[in-house]
Amino acid sequence: MHYPFTPGVNLRPRDPLPAGVLCDALARTVSFLQHPNPALRLRKFDDWHQHDGLMFDRGPVTFHDVFGWIDRPKTLLAAMTGDHEVRVGVAPAPGEPGGPWYLRFILDWDPDETHLEGTFDLTLPPAAAPAYRREVVAALPLPFVEEDAETYFREIVGE
Repeated sequence: MHYPFTPGVNLRPRDPLPAGVLCDALARTVSFLQHPNPALRLRKFDDWHQHDGLMFDRGPVTFHDVFGWIDRPKTLLAAMTGDHEVRVGVAPAPGEPGGPWYLRFILDWDPDETHLEGTFDLTLPPAAAPAYRREVVAALPLPFVEEDAETYFREIVGE
C-alpha cells in the first residue's frame, strides 16, 4: 500500500446514504478526525480507484475546507469531480503526527437519477478504530461494514 493508503481497518456504511444523512455522518467523522489536532495539514485527492484505478493529489486543504464541502448536499455535490465513481479523498500530509488515516466520500444521483445518495469510507490504524466505533458509529443509526484495509482496497481495484 502507498500513500495515502494506510494499513489498518476500513469502516463504511453498508448501504448508500441519502445526501443529508451522508453530510451528517461525514460531519461526525471529520469532527472525530480533527479533534486531536485541528491544525493538521491535509491533502486532497481525486480517488479514481473504483473508476479506473488512478489517483490524483490535488494539493493541500484544511479541516475548514473539508467542513465547507460536507456542510450540506449542495456543497457536497459541488465538491465532486462529476466523473463516474470518482471519490474525494482526504489524508494527513506525509509526516504529520495526526495520521495515518484516509477518508473517501462520494455523492451522486441514484440509478433512477431521482435522488442524491452517496457513501464514505474511513481507514484508520487498528488502535484508533475502537474510539471511532464508540464516538461516531454508535451515534449513527446505520449498519457499518468493517474489514482489513488492504483487503478492501485490493477488492475495489479488482486485484
